[in-house]
Amino acid sequence: MAAQNADGYNILIVHSDADDETDERAFYERIKPGFELVKNADEPLCKNLVAVIPIQMTEAWLLADKDTFREELGTNKTFQELGLTFSLKHTEKISNPKSKIQDIMRIAFKNSPRRRVSIGSLYSPLGQKVSLKVLEKLPSYLKFKNNLLEALIKLNFIRIG
Repeated sequence: MAAQNADGYNILIVHSDADDETDERAFYERIKPGFELVKNADEPLCKNLVAVIPIQMTEAWLLADKDTFREELGTNKTFQELGLTFSLKHTEKISNPKSKIQDIMRIAFKNSPRRRVSIGSLYSPLGQKVSLKVLEKLPSYLKFKNNLLEALIKLNFIRIG
């Protein structure tokens, strides 16, 4: 159990993709049961849990900052050419963002047969470069941020007001 391994840590962040249009099912079916087990456990473990549940998939967050995404691909193709024409508000409505990224990568590298980039190689650089100001406009990221803020306040690490 992750909470046992995190004993001695202040907060454990638990991730699950929603794989849906909202986070409700993922939370109630995959996150909440674990949270309840931790809450009721008598053994030493990290009991300050925060859920992060991207709507659809984490890959939607990679697509949120289009400029950074295109820059990381190293292409000068336009958003139109790449199929990055959806609005930020629509980002979490893409039913399969991983497939969308693969489509964009095919277009970006169509004339560069030697250039091979996998989705897996994008997670770390994009995770470090995606604008938090952009992510804060996505409801699922904002929910995570607020839950983390509440946990930090509860632990007296920060004070508001």
